[in-house]
Amino acid sequence: MRKKKPELLLRDAFQVSANLDYYEWLYDLVELPNHRELLKHLRRIDFYCIIEKDHNREDDGKSLRTTYINLGGAHSPSPLTECSVLEMLIGLAFRMEHELSGLVECTDIVDCFLILLENLELSFMNDNRYLGGNGAEVVDDRIYNMLDRRYRFDGSGGLFPIKTPNQDQTEVEIWYQMHNWMLENYVF
Repeated sequence: MRKKKPELLLRDAFQVSANLDYYEWLYDLVELPNHRELLKHLRRIDFYCIIEKDHNREDDGKSLRTTYINLGGAHSPSPLTECSVLEMLIGLAFRMEHELSGLVECTDIVDCFLILLENLELSFMNDNRYLGGNGAEVVDDRIYNMLDRRYRFDGSGGLFPIKTPNQDQTEVEIWYQMHNWMLENYVF
């Protein structure tokens, strides 16, 4: 096995601490101090999509890295690294907040992120529950069902379940699922 050069080791260590600062910033955005283990787990899962246009949600997640740098953050993960599920969910929560702003009272990034966790049936997964049982398995099951679109026709088990779907939600891109969900849940 080849040894790394000392300067590479230093760079790798710096990148890890920079990543932690970035992820601390992400955790602070959603204000869920009792869900740290869930958030850490979501950051370890790469987001991928089956429907082509859902790459836009990946771009939303990755754009958080630029926002972090623009706000004075030291370093964020390389643009070449995959978007994590945590980044995608926070990026989507920002989009949701923007779409609902001015239309719905008291809806901010935290509210929107919690809605996503509730829809994925993960909002109950605080640190005690995560660490006290099979938390990792539950999170993996729910997230991979969402990523692989193994949820129900009406979107239950996914990000945006709706009561009266006019088509199979597993075939609808996330952006339009969100809008269908908002139309059903909020009076515009």
